[in-house]
Amino acid sequence: MAFTIGRLEEVTKRIESALERAKLSSMEDNEESMNASKKAASPQKSLNVGAPPPPGPPPPPLTKASAGQESSESSTHSALFAAINAAGTDITKNLKRVSKPEKQQDEASQESKDSTQAKVTSKPKAVSKTSQPSGEPKCYLKDGKTWNIEYQNSNYNIQVEVADKKHSVYIYRCIDSVVKVIGKCNSITIDSCNKCGVVFESALSTCTVVNCNSVQLQVEKQAPSVAIDKTDGANIFIPSNIVSETQVVTAKSSSINVTVTNEEEDPVEFPLPEQFINRYVGGRWTTEPVRHE
Repeated sequence: MAFTIGRLEEVTKRIESALERAKLSSMEDNEESMNASKKAASPQKSLNVGAPPPPGPPPPPLTKASAGQESSESSTHSALFAAINAAGTDITKNLKRVSKPEKQQDEASQESKDSTQAKVTSKPKAVSKTSQPSGEPKCYLKDGKTWNIEYQNSNYNIQVEVADKKHSVYIYRCIDSVVKVIGKCNSITIDSCNKCGVVFESALSTCTVVNCNSVQLQVEKQAPSVAIDKTDGANIFIPSNIVSETQVVTAKSSSINVTVTNEEEDPVEFPLPEQFINRYVGGRWTTEPVRHE
């Protein structure tokens, strides 16, 4: 028993000694830590100049409504992902397959919608200046020398009787009309007309067509010269008995045709060339039409 008590006292002393050493070691560590922090803080103070800036304003308080909304959205998202995970690979089992006719119908409806929107947003087209005559329709003898037919529109019964072969005929800015010249005249000029027809017996000098579109000329007895200038589309009807005595001069024009008429045979149409080849031969330039064979 004495041995046991002595042994116990020895163990107690050893424990107390160990606790004392641990306490001293802890105090030394605290002192070293404090010294190190003081050394680190001392240069910081020398560098700081003036007072530090004030702290920023605190964030706005969270209202009950926003907190409830965030909580509701969070719970909705959680429920959605939970349902997706629970379905697994069977999630597409209830989807309806779209057939090919349904796809084509949807595409057609979308194209129709796009075209409708394009039509609505497009600007209206401007009305052409040449679509309507800009003056009052007239047909009169000017200065006792020239018959003027002006600004006629969709008039197919215009007749001019020329009493003197020195008189001339001037047809200006007529649209979709027909003019018939009865008798012999000195010359005929058709200026800035569109879709018009002119029938005349005789023009002793020349018949001129300038700045016109889609016109027709019909010679009945005599026309030594027909001049076509700056015209797009002209058809000239010449009888076979005088065609060899008529020359046709063209300049800056396109789609010009000459039709040779014959009472006993069918009319024959000849397109006049629009393209030409120029060659330097024998010290001079030669010009010939392009032939498409």
